[in-house]
Amino acid sequence: MKGLDELINQTAKFLDIGKDGEYLRLGWVNIFPWEIIQDTLNQFSLLANGYQNFIFIGMGGSINIIKALKSFYQAKNIYTIDSLDPQAYDELKDVDNPLIIAISKSGTTLETKLITQKFSQNKIIWLKDKEGDLHIQFDAGNDIGGRFSAPNTLIFWAPLFLIFNQDFGKTQSIYNQFASQIDQIQSEMWVLGEQIHQSNNQYFQIFCHPSLANWMTQLFQESLGSKIPDFHPKTIIGGEKIPDFYTINLSDDLTISLYQAQILVASIAYFKNINFVNQPSVEKYKKLINSDISPNDINKDLTLKNFKFVEIICYWAIAQEERDQIKAQYQQTYPDKIILLFEGSDWNHHSFQAAVDNPETLFCLLTKQVDPILDKIALATYKTLEGKSIYQIIQS
Repeated sequence: MKGLDELINQTAKFLDIGKDGEYLRLGWVNIFPWEIIQDTLNQFSLLANGYQNFIFIGMGGSINIIKALKSFYQAKNIYTIDSLDPQAYDELKDVDNPLIIAISKSGTTLETKLITQKFSQNKIIWLKDKEGDLHIQFDAGNDIGGRFSAPNTLIFWAPLFLIFNQDFGKTQSIYNQFASQIDQIQSEMWVLGEQIHQSNNQYFQIFCHPSLANWMTQLFQESLGSKIPDFHPKTIIGGEKIPDFYTINLSDDLTISLYQAQILVASIAYFKNINFVNQPSVEKYKKLINSDISPNDINKDLTLKNFKFVEIICYWAIAQEERDQIKAQYQQTYPDKIILLFEGSDWNHHSFQAAVDNPETLFCLLTKQVDPILDKIALATYKTLEGKSIYQIIQS
């Protein structure tokens, strides 16, 4: 069986389903030689020289993999922030002399720029496609989208390198283990993608390391959601087996499971003819952020009926205990529904695309009004999901 890289090169269909606007976003398939990765890590090491603690700032695909690496390796020297909630910033104030590493493909991501400004007294380096301190891609290209940036860009290898205390030997061992299985991964996941397509199932229960929950959610939801009629994928990570969900078992090896999931999404997209690298609906709420909407514009009438899922989005930095409490409260209110809970505006970067045309989910948008930009994002999200969403101000 041909590898996915060969199929992409030989199949014109990928030119349609692998393009975001005018840009092809298929560079993630081609794995760079270790020597090129090591050369870039050497450049990164010079910028990180003298620092022991590192704070990464980014949104969506630019930060979710770093969260996963921090959790998977229980890293003590890596910190992440992707929330405008002042509490999230306050929790990092005592980190001793951190190097700030801001990530944005375009360099224009609103939340990333606003958060980075809070660390203006620290040394800041930028990872961008262009005009950054270092390029995100090892070939200085722009053909890899955010959710496909691991494990084949600096967004993955830089934090891993820091977690291993800049040990090239340990870092290369991860690369070698991954590189040795590329052909097998491509072959197995391509077959699985066709099987999923033929099953006509749109609900996926993915068993992988729990640190990858947000990353996996973004990969499947943003790549496949609200793209074609009558296909509304919903992704659940781990837990007890859920009836009617297609079970997907991925490797316990973090790096391998990342690539498995990406090949799987690409193969599902191929057979269903879905453009899996763009996110056309995301601009809908962004256009409303600077408009004059207010809570007074909320429509109290909700027309959604017969929904199967309740998705709660909390627009503040929510702690695990509070997360569990809110989820339990909603489960009591909707005992026969599957309850999911996420933090905004991270959710806007990983699941909004799938939400726009999903008729099976009630979206509950909660805010504590901790930041005006977060409030605008929450309100703009409500307006774009009007008729299947609830907006509520929570008292602290």
